Amino acid sequence: MYGEIGAWFYKALGGINVDPQNPGFKNVILKPRFVKELTYVKASYNSPYGLIKSAWERVGNNVIYKVTVPPGSTATLYLEGTDTPKELVSGSYRFEINK
Repeated sequence: MYGEIGAWFYKALGGINVDPQNPGFKNVILKPRFVKELTYVKASYNSPYGLIKSAWERVGNNVIYKVTVPPGSTATLYLEGTDTPKELVSGSYRFEINK
């Protein structure tokens, strides 16, 4: 029962999801949820390619989202309020979203 709660933190709040077209986290689907009742979220997952990190925090009227995609992996990032997903290669990224 508690495993599903933990999975919800990773998948919904942190937004770390498996890409069904690229199993094994070769490509990661990132869809973080910026829940207004929370001030920050930090999630990570140790994939076969390395550590995937997803974190966000509220700063004033903005949300700062940081993500790390491990070497040899890619990510498709879906951010609230944007129409087109961003394709990310391995590396660390920072996004500022005006909420």
